Amino acid sequence: MLLAYIPCKLAPYIMMIIFKEVVHKLTSRITLTAWGAASVICTLTGPFGTYNLDAFSHRLFFWGCLLFAGIAFCLLCLHTMFNVFPNLRPIYSKLIAISFFTVTYTNAIYFVVDMIYLSYTTPSILLVYAVVGSIAFSISAAIYWLHIRPNELRKKAQETYRNPPIAKSKPKVSPKLSNAVLSKFETDTHIIRLNMRDHYVEVFSDKGAKYIHMRFADAVGALSSLNGMQVHRSHWVNLDNVQDVIKSKGKISFKMSDGAEVPISRTKQKELKEMGLL
Repeated sequence: MLLAYIPCKLAPYIMMIIFKEVVHKLTSRITLTAWGAASVICTLTGPFGTYNLDAFSHRLFFWGCLLFAGIAFCLLCLHTMFNVFPNLRPIYSKLIAISFFTVTYTNAIYFVVDMIYLSYTTPSILLVYAVVGSIAFSISAAIYWLHIRPNELRKKAQETYRNPPIAKSKPKVSPKLSNAVLSKFETDTHIIRLNMRDHYVEVFSDKGAKYIHMRFADAVGALSSLNGMQVHRSHWVNLDNVQDVIKSKGKISFKMSDGAEVPISRTKQKELKEMGLL
């Protein structure tokens, strides 16, 4: 299993993150609309010969359940890859996740349909693999173009509105800020913390938040010149902006200058205690 690559203490926490992300995407308006449209299409066309074997209402229920389970499983595969292997390039994560989903889900369809509809015309297995794979890629692309990208563009537009350019020439960036993260901000910007969002990094500064399309490990490495530390697999903080340490029910977190509470993993708590920060 993919979760075997995660330390035992972190596995339940990672599973909870994956579950919340899948539920959030699964209950979104875009996903539910796509599911409803696909259910109607499959009901009207009757794949696997089900059109002639069952009534409309039964086909709608059958394909609705099967497609909903497929979408949920596809999202589970994608988010598991993103969270278990965060340093893997997004395109590779998607290819591996969708390939795994295509093989397992196609075989599941064959089994379920064969169990419920004993007599039907079996299409080519390669054709079904191609159809299921293309649908999975379409869902993945729709999530990016209709959910992630609009949020990124909206935040970029808000930043532009709050900080309009005042000079025709672009201000020079000092050598200290010439890297993949800091070069995207003004020279006087102070980075407070980073947060991993799928294959994006959300950068919080004193000028607001901004999404950057890059690996989280690369973003942390780009800020090595700052007095910062990765305190969690999904969080990096500038230690100069830590205002308080919050301890509650065995969990420890940092209270940051922007008001956010950043969790500290158990593996980092010992190191921070030795540094005298806890």
